Amino acid sequence: MLSRVADNLYWLARYLERTENLGRLVGATTNLMLDLPRHLAPGWQPLVKITGSEQIYSAREDRDFSEKSVVRFLIADLKYGGSMVSSIARAREIARTARDIMPREFWERINALHLYVGEQATVAIDKFTRHAFLERVTGGVQQLIGMLEGVVSEGEALSRRCCG
Repeated sequence: MLSRVADNLYWLARYLERTENLGRLVGATTNLMLDLPRHLAPGWQPLVKITGSEQIYSAREDRDFSEKSVVRFLIADLKYGGSMVSSIARAREIARTARDIMPREFWERINALHLYVGEQATVAIDKFTRHAFLERVTGGVQQLIGMLEGVVSEGEALSRRCCG
């Protein structure tokens, strides 16, 4: 395998992982806010800290740490390279450049997930529709990762990683 291809596959997996992790973080924070009394709830600022985006977030025009503002930033902000929309777009672009070595179904699924996230990201801002959106995105990413793991050859590198 060419080093360029290996590098692309590494970054593809990282962008998919970031997409899934953002979905899980936003979902867990949403559930936490629903479960805790208002006076005990930590707010949405810790989510920005966890993602390491404090400087980028504070440079924005709407710097308040309201739920809508933080969720919009982490999921739907096209200018923020670490947002869910940006991460899945980068993963799709890498997959597009490596289409010749990827299973066709992988390309079709990542393309469909990219289109879904791009069209429906604003749905996630509303807390009443957020859960279904995040569930579909994290499930889609898990399917993609499973498809990649299914086509990895089980050579020496994989056996070392799994079995010490």
